[in-house]
Amino acid sequence: MPYGIQTVTNCQICGKEFPSRAIVVNDIEGKYIYTCPQCYSLLLICSTCEYNNTCGFINDHSEPPIVQRTIRQGMMTMTTQIKNPNLV
Repeated sequence: MPYGIQTVTNCQICGKEFPSRAIVVNDIEGKYIYTCPQCYSLLLICSTCEYNNTCGFINDHSEPPIVQRTIRQGMMTMTTQIKNPNLV
């Protein structure tokens, strides 16, 4: 390839063009998905889930989707937010 010429490819998630040298190849359940670095950071979370529109976790309003969890290790206590295990 001549110097200064860049090839571009399209992300399979967002469809945007980006330089081919930045491609990220992901093997998800036996399917290869080519993504841009930005969409790679969103893989395997709600934003890119194929069931996003019909997800029971998002659409079930019987309980809060996020709950607080307290973890104790020795003298240290840490509180963090997690997805509600009753809805997951």
